[in-house]
Amino acid sequence: MSPARMKNQTRRAKGNGAAAAAMAAVALAAAGYAGITNFLLFHVIAEGITVAIAFAVVLIALNNYRHLRDGPVPILGIAYAFAGCFDVAHILTYNGMGIFPDAGSDLPAQLSIIARYLDSTGMLVAGLSFAIGCQPARVLANYAALSAVAALALYLGDFPAAFVDGQGPTPFAVCSGYAVCIILAAGAALMMRHRDRLRPVVYRQLLAFFLFSGAAEFLLTWDKVICGWEGVAGHLLKAAAFFFLYRAVVATSLREPYELLDERTRALNKSSRRLTEILSSISDGFFVLDNDWRVVYVNPAAAGHGLQVEGQAADKNVFALYPDMQPYREQFIRAKRENAAVHFEAASPGKGGWLEVHAYPSPEGLSVYFRDISEHKRYEAELARLDRLNMVGELAAGIGHEIRNPLTTVRGYLQLFQKREKYAEHREQFATMIEELDRANTIISEYLALARTRVAAPVRGNLNGVLKALYPLLQADALRAGHTLEVAMGDIPVGYIDERELRQLVLNLARNGLEAMQAGGKLTIRTYRDNNGEVVLSVSDTGTGIPRQVLDRLGTPFLTTKENGTGLGLAVCYRIAARHGARIEVDTSPAGTTFTLRFMVGDTVDCETETAPAN
Repeated sequence: MSPARMKNQTRRAKGNGAAAAAMAAVALAAAGYAGITNFLLFHVIAEGITVAIAFAVVLIALNNYRHLRDGPVPILGIAYAFAGCFDVAHILTYNGMGIFPDAGSDLPAQLSIIARYLDSTGMLVAGLSFAIGCQPARVLANYAALSAVAALALYLGDFPAAFVDGQGPTPFAVCSGYAVCIILAAGAALMMRHRDRLRPVVYRQLLAFFLFSGAAEFLLTWDKVICGWEGVAGHLLKAAAFFFLYRAVVATSLREPYELLDERTRALNKSSRRLTEILSSISDGFFVLDNDWRVVYVNPAAAGHGLQVEGQAADKNVFALYPDMQPYREQFIRAKRENAAVHFEAASPGKGGWLEVHAYPSPEGLSVYFRDISEHKRYEAELARLDRLNMVGELAAGIGHEIRNPLTTVRGYLQLFQKREKYAEHREQFATMIEELDRANTIISEYLALARTRVAAPVRGNLNGVLKALYPLLQADALRAGHTLEVAMGDIPVGYIDERELRQLVLNLARNGLEAMQAGGKLTIRTYRDNNGEVVLSVSDTGTGIPRQVLDRLGTPFLTTKENGTGLGLAVCYRIAARHGARIEVDTSPAGTTFTLRFMVGDTVDCETETAPAN
């Protein structure tokens, strides 16, 4: 039992106990007054209370035996069933009742002693059940045998005398009273030893029962006359003791199932709300079908695919409501038939795309979890397409190698024929043919550079050294196109680079920039180290910028805006940058374009630096 539940039960028990105690006090006060004015009425009321509570314990034990059979309650029920019967006989044979006028004073006293022995030993055996366990069937047999022997002894007149008119209780009655007190004390000791098996409020009530019962037995033992003050006080204490027994056993057994049901209902509702919140918060779909294939729950993600519970979907088959789900039917039926989870992929009903579906059967129906894998499917298709393109590219690269050899031969013969006098009138055509062959060779060279997968071993070098080597060539290209060139080389570290590839990258970017500007433009190439420690290479031009529809596709092979361009230059640049662990950033506007390459220092360079003067 949870501490919170025990605390709540204790609080409620205190409140209920206070009200019940007040009512009991009033009842006992009334009974005490009756004991002074009319002892016979008082005796019937006091003993009737104990009998009623005894049989209430019996009813609790009978009706809850299946749930309480391993505890002390069934044993108490057995003991009080027999003790209650002897107490009823005690009331009926009591002097003045007139039912058995020849009974005298001894028979009621004998019946009372038998009843007190039975209920006190019942409390003792109940305490023993905590320690060693007791089988209710065996206890019932023993009590039945003892009760039968006692009843037979009374019938035959062999039971010891308990009360003599004019003398009071016999020594047997006095000793029996003390014996009952000892038995009650032993039961109380066993209960205190195993108090951890009882709730605190029940333990306190049983402890009060033992104390009041012991006091009652002591007073009843010394009642010399039937209606003396000891008898009145003893019966009042006995009634009070049984009131505490009622609170500990009867009231608790009647109240606890409802409290437990209420607590578990609240816990179940809380768990249900938490589960609903979790299912509502996940981005994947979840819905539940009953055994008639009706939708009984959908989370918001599943509702986004058109599933619903209320309205027209409330009492209809899901496959009739959503014809697009017919492909799911066979899988769902298989899951229910085989009572095993099924996993499959299917088209999304109504929304389009693809779903990964997992269906889990249960006795109440089917729980279905799914997630959208449309993007994953697109990735798979794209990977398959790229794989095919890669195969085609490898084939084209091989063919390109083979084509270059005959092209070289043809170019050589064209140059030879161009120099002969008899072909002088065709020299212009030869020059055009040679130019086109050179263009074809350039395209093949760039394509082979793009398709190249073998990476040369990097060597220690510096971007500034690459720019120094290229500066004369870039300067000549700029002058020939009518532009100016500015190269600013900052302090950057030395690293491991492929100088041949970086020369090609710089040449491609620089020539793209020169071709993008009108006459009089300016091309600026800079190297520096930024605040993040990255080595930066930037190539800026003063052209008209890159169109938006082209900007999003930069680096795509064969994409070009130039009349004679191959569309491979930037693709090669992106491949070279990737091999060097660099990233390319593009900033473009109508005032010009800047390509910025950022190299991670930790991956490509060490701590040495090379300083180069600005040109």
